[in-house]
Amino acid sequence: MSSFNETKRQATEKELKRRDAAGVYFCPISATHSMMDKIDVTPFINKVDIVLIAGGIGSANLLVQCEPLNVLCIDSGFCLECIADPFQKRERIFCEPDVPF
Repeated sequence: MSSFNETKRQATEKELKRRDAAGVYFCPISATHSMMDKIDVTPFINKVDIVLIAGGIGSANLLVQCEPLNVLCIDSGFCLECIADPFQKRERIFCEPDVPF
């Protein structure tokens, strides 16, 4: 769940599949009012193993609504930003090792 535009969605899907995700589904949410969003998770029941949420402060609202999926749900906003655009890692010191591998 994210408010990612098409470019970010494509980049995220490409990277997750590179990391062996069998499939990637997106459930759009609003960019500025995710705390008020009502989402329909029924299309995802029995189709997902994990839910990654990039909903800012509204992630708590979205996590509760994902309960019927009965899968691991993670508020992973900044991590998804880094998956979509690896240069985002430079924004936060803890995202890159001090010494390159």
